Amino acid sequence: MKPLAEARRDTPEGQSFVAFEVREPSFRFYWHFHAEWELTFIQSGSGTRFVGDSCEPFSPGDLVLLGGDLPHCWHSAPGRSSGPDAAIVVHFRVDSLPVGSPEFARIGRLLECAKRGCRFSLPVSTRLRPSLQRLLRLKGLRAWTLLLQVLSTLAEARATPLADEAFLKSAHFPATARLQKVIAFMLAHASDESLSLCDAAKVAGLSPAGFSRSFRRMTGEKWISRLQRIRIANACRLLVESDQTIAEVAFATGFGNLSNFNRRFRSLKRMTPSAYRGQFTRLPVDNR
Repeated sequence: MKPLAEARRDTPEGQSFVAFEVREPSFRFYWHFHAEWELTFIQSGSGTRFVGDSCEPFSPGDLVLLGGDLPHCWHSAPGRSSGPDAAIVVHFRVDSLPVGSPEFARIGRLLECAKRGCRFSLPVSTRLRPSLQRLLRLKGLRAWTLLLQVLSTLAEARATPLADEAFLKSAHFPATARLQKVIAFMLAHASDESLSLCDAAKVAGLSPAGFSRSFRRMTGEKWISRLQRIRIANACRLLVESDQTIAEVAFATGFGNLSNFNRRFRSLKRMTPSAYRGQFTRLPVDNR
């Protein structure tokens, strides 16, 4: 089974795009793609966001723009019971936008960046939240005009690319049934310190050597590197959402010792776990 090709959603009469709300007990691991470009705003829920070969934690306020045919999914953190999880999603076609005209040059550059998927900061998403909520209610020309305003705001904001450029160079996704099974297995067992390449190879039905070559060819990275990125993503969530000590977070996410956890965290996030946690503890809290 390839990454699931999601059918185009029906657009409201008189519109070239669709805005809708997703509300579920938790976001399932649903690795898929579609021709439409997607703007997703997370209203509630936390876990891991996968875009191409990118693997990052997400939380409320997460705002991402994705190019067409880019595989992606949001997967809720295991064991969460505070749901439901909710998101505002907009699907649109690039051919419905006049991006060739000079007035739309910035939006054109934004869409070029979004081919890799791009993430925007919390201040930007907070600013756009009312507009995205209005998109759920508006129709016709008013809705289309508001979508352009949203894209224009994003075009002026700083965007962080997600998927590696090398990921986009593949015109297809070979052996994706095995890849999907392995990633789902890794998500479920990433906190198990004893999880090994041999375990993953058994799930894929390959020899360890064959699996190692295949995984690197499909993803552009070693299996252990992807596992560590998933573990660090889980650690980021715990650092933000829990009061566990740094050591407790390290052991809860599958790292055998604290020094290895600190080293890997700094390598991927360019800061210490304590500094990462500090970024969020300094944010203002909305007690509504």
